[in-house]
Amino acid sequence: MKKITIVADLVYFRPRIWRRFEISDQNNLQELMDLIMILFKMTSLHLYNLEIPVAQNEFARNNRDENGKLTKRMPRFPFQRAETVEPDRSISKLDYGVFSPGFFDDESNKSSHIYDKIKALDKIESLNLYKGDKMFFYYDYGDDWQIKLVVEKVEDDNNTENMLVPKLLKGKGYGIIEDVGGVYGLGREFYDNPNLKNLYKEELIDDIEYYFSDNLDQ
Repeated sequence: MKKITIVADLVYFRPRIWRRFEISDQNNLQELMDLIMILFKMTSLHLYNLEIPVAQNEFARNNRDENGKLTKRMPRFPFQRAETVEPDRSISKLDYGVFSPGFFDDESNKSSHIYDKIKALDKIESLNLYKGDKMFFYYDYGDDWQIKLVVEKVEDDNNTENMLVPKLLKGKGYGIIEDVGGVYGLGREFYDNPNLKNLYKEELIDDIEYYFSDNLDQ
């Protein structure tokens, strides 16, 4: 059993909005996606998915020095191998029942991707993550929110108490605002409301404990 520390950043936005959190490799991938949405104030009322750039991660693993820096320039892969995890709303902690049954069976409501081997119910350990590995979370394909996740640390964890309840460690910035028009609209909101630069950590911790309450003492 391992504890994974991840740093998540809202892409293409300044000032930086980011989170550092811990999650067990025994949590499933839907729980990871749910956690990202909680941390960045996403309601799950839009389409979303998680992408793992397998080819890039493998190249980086094989070409890092002892300090974690690349010894070779990352090539632009002409045919990038990636795995995309589609959500399973039947097990999501954030499902509000607003979509009709079968809505997500329609191929038009799924993202375009190469491989489809990984399922939302799979445990995070199935990804075999290493320090420096990257993932990308995409939310609301209209506003086009993108969260970059970088694995900061992978370590053994023998503490089984509430191990399936993730922990927020640090961060900055409020998060997104739904249907605001993406990063451009969020920038306007930041200009009008300086409080959006703040991280409401205790509120987010309460949200995590609420939505993951069924994982307590597992």
